[in-house]
Amino acid sequence: MNINFNLPTLLFISMTIGLMACEQADGPSRNRITGTVQFDGKPIPYGEIKFTPDAKNGGSGPQGQAMIVDGKFDTAELKKGPTSGPHIIEISGYDGVPNEEMGKWGAPLFFPYKTELSIENENSHLDLKVPPGPKPELPPL
Repeated sequence: MNINFNLPTLLFISMTIGLMACEQADGPSRNRITGTVQFDGKPIPYGEIKFTPDAKNGGSGPQGQAMIVDGKFDTAELKKGPTSGPHIIEISGYDGVPNEEMGKWGAPLFFPYKTELSIENENSHLDLKVPPGPKPELPPL
């Protein structure tokens, strides 16, 4: 049996194989993490939490991320949950009062806070407290 393929057929076959490969798993499994974040005993009005795998302690995979609104976060909202394993968590918090200099998030409440934590469960809830520290000073206008 002799099979002849012309250029359009070869292109169709290669594109089909490429699309099938793209539909397969898009990386490591991510975990959904929900939680609360407080600073100075109050929920952080607006901010961000990042989950960076701690390579020094065996962590690997993509970074996880969530927005903090009224002291709450859920990694499912951005579809960027962290992978399992050790992570460095970085929290940034803002007063939530929009202004021209700082934008819609407002002024920073504290310098970015980092801590270490291991993510082990598929669905976890964290209650985090940022310790007191010096407040970032805004440059003069």
